[in-house]
Amino acid sequence: MGKFILKTKSKKIIFNFGFSLASMLFTPMMFLAAIIARAVQNKKRKPRLVWGSTPIINYSLWSNAMVKAGYRSETFTNKYFSNINKREDWDRILSEEYPLVWWPFKPFIAFITALFKYDVFFISFNGFFISAKPLRYLQAQLLKLAGKKIVALPYGSDSYVFRNIRSTSTIHGLMMSYPDAAKSQAQISQDVEYWVKHSHAVI
Repeated sequence: MGKFILKTKSKKIIFNFGFSLASMLFTPMMFLAAIIARAVQNKKRKPRLVWGSTPIINYSLWSNAMVKAGYRSETFTNKYFSNINKREDWDRILSEEYPLVWWPFKPFIAFITALFKYDVFFISFNGFFISAKPLRYLQAQLLKLAGKKIVALPYGSDSYVFRNIRSTSTIHGLMMSYPDAAKSQAQISQDVEYWVKHSHAVI
């Protein structure tokens, strides 16, 4: 048990170091990529849509509907929930992309490549792949710098700020179903305020 805890802590330290290193390396690259993506965008082309990066099944359904409507639309998520969804529900999964790249670098590469591949980003209040600060709260600015449109589609635990809920039974239900959200209220509140302020539309 002690070895397992030590191994888990070591892995967490290594990954935190990796994400910190990635933030330093990729921040200037992301701003440069956003400027270039804006310069080369084709405004006459029908908008290309992406849904992610949280694997919400509704995103898959909406993306498929937009494909049938004649749009180029894809889901691009960090993972999928194999206990409730099938792999074929999703187009691109981050864990399968860039096989030779160290995992902490993958979200940043995914974000940069998406700037060139898509025009409208349908996202939750979790944002699009980047979870580490300070870039967590620069995602919208980077997307706008690249000339992209942002549509926020919250799904539930990403958007419930408990202090704003007046129903005690609703709060009780949420705390029973999503205990981790109760521990992350400060960040959830900040996420909600950030994306409400910076999104072009919130649905």
